Amino acid sequence: MSDDFDFNIDAKVDNWTRDVKDELDGGNYSDLESLVRLYVDVGNRLDALSTAKAEMHKLNELLRINKIPDLMDEQGITSVTFDGIGRVTLTSDLRAAIPKMCREDAYKWMEENGYGDLVVETINPSTLKAFCKRRIKDGEPLPEDLFKLSPFSRASVTKIRS
Repeated sequence: MSDDFDFNIDAKVDNWTRDVKDELDGGNYSDLESLVRLYVDVGNRLDALSTAKAEMHKLNELLRINKIPDLMDEQGITSVTFDGIGRVTLTSDLRAAIPKMCREDAYKWMEENGYGDLVVETINPSTLKAFCKRRIKDGEPLPEDLFKLSPFSRASVTKIRS
């Protein structure tokens, strides 16, 4: 990796965002087609940033979980300090999950063994949204004291194949 690596993406995004906001405030995007083109451009940039973030996260995990611990292990080091960085320490950790097909039995076991307070019922946000939209569409009211609904309109673009 070279020393002249351009890691100034935050400044680039900030500058571009500020320029677009200034142009919007200045009325430079007053026609619908220009606004839609800007919307698509922002979406494309957002997708690119999301992809880049995901790739950087994978690289970060590779270094944090594999490469650095492996080399420290090889060298018999559990903790080391570097000037300008700080202390690097190996820490034991654990990933834990309950396979979907075992959830009911695992939850039952947790309840029976005094760990029932760890089992929390949740509703997926997308599922809740679909449920509420369906009820509204069917004219079936929802209790206002139990559900917070905030209807809004949003634009969407469907790409046309050339």
